Amino acid sequence: MIVWFRVSGAAISNSREWGVNGSSSKGGDPVYEAPELKSNLNFSENVDSYSFGLVLLEMLSAPITTVFEKTELFQKARSGILPDVEDEKLGPVLRALLEEDPNCRLTPKGILSCLF
Repeated sequence: MIVWFRVSGAAISNSREWGVNGSSSKGGDPVYEAPELKSNLNFSENVDSYSFGLVLLEMLSAPITTVFEKTELFQKARSGILPDVEDEKLGPVLRALLEEDPNCRLTPKGILSCLF
């Protein structure tokens, strides 16, 4: 069972202030940031979906014991290289969460519709 939680609420993804022309401040762990945050582009709530995808990837991967292993895993994911996921429903969900184009990422409702 997957429980959706607001990643940005946990200050993992970001804590930027939302504005008409994008954001005005930034915080959180850059390791979990969506590509559009790293490029200082305008963003939407889909940054949370990307961050959740990285958290899910971390949970589904073999035990990660070093920062190097985590960094390598995330760099591969950002390049589109994802490990095989045995669960036939979670694999496509993970790929859709880590979609580079924020408009193509799954939303929380999208995840639920894929899994249930």
